Amino acid sequence: MTTSDKERVVSSIDPPRPTLAVPSERGRLAGWSEEQPLAIARDLPTVGARLDWLASAVSDAEAHVIESALLARTNDETQEHDPEEERGSPPQVPSPLSATRPGVKSRGPARRTAERVLARARGELGIKEDPPGSNRVPYSEWYGVIGPWCAMFVSWCLYQEGIPLPATTAKGFAYTPAGVAWLRRQGRWTHSAAPGNLVFFNFPGDDVDRVSHVGFIESILDDGTFVTLEGNTDRRGSRTGGQVMRRYRSRVGVVGFGAPPYDTQGGGAESPYPGHLLRKGTKDRHVRILQARLLQLGVATLQLDGEYGPDTVAAVKKFQAARGLKEDGVVGPRTWTALWDAG
Repeated sequence: MTTSDKERVVSSIDPPRPTLAVPSERGRLAGWSEEQPLAIARDLPTVGARLDWLASAVSDAEAHVIESALLARTNDETQEHDPEEERGSPPQVPSPLSATRPGVKSRGPARRTAERVLARARGELGIKEDPPGSNRVPYSEWYGVIGPWCAMFVSWCLYQEGIPLPATTAKGFAYTPAGVAWLRRQGRWTHSAAPGNLVFFNFPGDDVDRVSHVGFIESILDDGTFVTLEGNTDRRGSRTGGQVMRRYRSRVGVVGFGAPPYDTQGGGAESPYPGHLLRKGTKDRHVRILQARLLQLGVATLQLDGEYGPDTVAAVKKFQAARGLKEDGVVGPRTWTALWDAG
């Protein structure tokens, strides 16, 4: 099975696996009818479950033939679409943040910021550990920890768009329970799924009895399946699979969701000067943008609360000192410009 074929098979569901008399050699495929496995697969509840069953019930050579037929029939029956090829165009699934579930609301600036983060994550699809099994990927190298890297992947994507989640360091978190704890403290932990949110897993039946995997929700299909963008996974949905991939997940193993602070608008792209001084006591969205930028630059670990308090004053003074500016803790046009000139 090619990498693009493997990309198609995703689910954390472990459905019953009936015994099938199937050929074991590619040369025998021509004489074997696809109807038997297709009939069984069509009885399973979701596209993800169907593909997962096929991956476990038949060989790679057989799955290459069967998956194509199953996906074609599934599209005809349900109008759901295939996952993308590993480095191809995005699948024709509902657009991120337009496929929100009932009761989930998205505001304009926050929605655009979330879409930028998801676009950043999509741009990494296909990245693999080099060498395999080493945990060496751009995200672990960037974070400075060579180890399981699903949390470092989501931290990297958010950080690059100016939405750091400083659960452990200014860059983010490498240990998934630390991310959950930070989101809870910030009031950003939820049991409602929405595109752009982080989704945290504790997979049943493995040897880790805690939250141990995280990814982004890209969209939500009509049957409730989550389309996710994940680091350190593989075609079977492993939490140590070594690749950035798009997955199709049921709610099996889902612990909850984290809502990144997209309403800060991020500090990645240069933001226009707000037109007024930011100083101790100021409370507005521009302070949140300032705090996000200081976090992104690694100047200090700050809460993104939009309140210009003592910690923000100290962080601004530290930055001003490093840039040779007047250390008054006040952000005017010169300090604001220097924040984005700093790289």
